[in-house]
Parts: sequence; structure tokens; C-alpha cells
Amino acid sequence: MQFSKALYSECGIREKNEDAITLLHRDTCLLAVAADGLGGHGMGEIASGRAIQVMEQCFASQPLDEEALAEAIFRANREIFAMHTGGANMKTTIAVLAIQADSAIALHVGDTRIYQFRSGRICFQSRDHSLAQLAVTVGQIPAEDLRAHPDQNKLTRSLGGPERPRIDIRLLEVQPGDSFLLCTDGFWGPVTETQMCDALHNAASAQDWLNRMRPQVQACSRDNHSAIALIAK
Repeated sequence: MQFSKALYSECGIREKNEDAITLLHRDTCLLAVAADGLGGHGMGEIASGRAIQVMEQCFASQPLDEEALAEAIFRANREIFAMHTGGANMKTTIAVLAIQADSAIALHVGDTRIYQFRSGRICFQSRDHSLAQLAVTVGQIPAEDLRAHPDQNKLTRSLGGPERPRIDIRLLEVQPGDSFLLCTDGFWGPVTETQMCDALHNAASAQDWLNRMRPQVQACSRDNHSAIALIAK
């Protein structure tokens, strides 16, 4: 299956960009990865960058099956934790989408999101590992209030800790016309799911889709913001 592909990563109003992204393709395999270093923990850009490097190494040397991808995330966690020095407790989120032929594996830790769209609607959305998402899950707040919740950026899972992280893994069917979006919270925070769908409906390509959403992000986001867009042909 062929894909229209686009990606970008911007610093926003921050002094440095702690997001990291990659998009790799070989034969019938495609790997998209987005990571968001946690600025409050110090050296977030090193943590996110290392997570991306480990996933790129996995793509180069391993079959892209569920076990190999999960083990690569565990390895990234170990290596980031091993780099903790001088009081820096570096951590990062990660979102991974591996597509082969007509199937995909979505894996994530943290609040960097993976969306799948079909026929103009969201058919899969990863669930954030955050206190705000917990409040939604237990019914304390409605889902539409998550973005404005004071604990929206307080994560319950991330990479860079001493324990093996719990990874959410989802197997997905891929059909022609399906679209995927991986994005850090600096991107999805200002752009609602309705706006994502509206932009996709009018987009002629993956790049056009991102271009239609970026002005809203750039006008409203106070964070680094990054996204990878894919549209299956």
C-alpha cells in the first residue's frame, strides 16, 4: 500500500525543541515514531532523541512485529534511565506506528497520540496516560474538558524510569483511504478532533492536511509541537 506522507516539528515559543520524530520506509514496511521529552525533568530533548534512535535501530535490524517493537521501547527506557546524571531525571513519551501491507501496530507510552481516520471519522484514538485522562475514565469530567484540565500534562506513564513501562498496544486493520496522525500534546492541545476531521476532509495530501491544521497550532500552542500525517492510497 502506498502512502502520502508529511511530518514537521517546531520549537514554538520554547527555547529548545524537546520533541523528536522520525518516519522510515522500506519495501512494504513503514515506521512512524513521535516522542516528547518532559521539560520539567531536565534534558528532555536527549530522552526523546534517544528513544527515536533506538526505534530507528529496531527498524534497521528487526522484523516489525509486536514483540520486537515492544522490546525496543523497553530498551529505550533502560538506556534513558542509564543516562540519568547530575540530578537530571530525563523522561519522554513515545508513540509508534508500524504499518506492513494491510495491518498496523500502534504502541504508546504517555500522551503523544496516535489517531486513525476512516470515512471521515476517527476509528482509533490512543488513550493518554495522564491524570486528566484518568479523570475522564472514572467520570469526574467529560472528555471534552480534558484539554483544559489542570492535570492534563501530568503523566502516569513515561520512558526513563527504573521499572519496565507498561505499553498500550493495539493491532489495526489498514484500508485504502485510511489516514493516520501521530502528534505531541503541543499539537493536539489546540486542535480538536472535529478540526482534524474537517481539515482531512478538505485535504489533497498529507502535507495539505498538516498545512490546514498548523496555523491553529502556531497561533495557540505555547509548547513544542510535532506531527506525522499519513494517508493510504
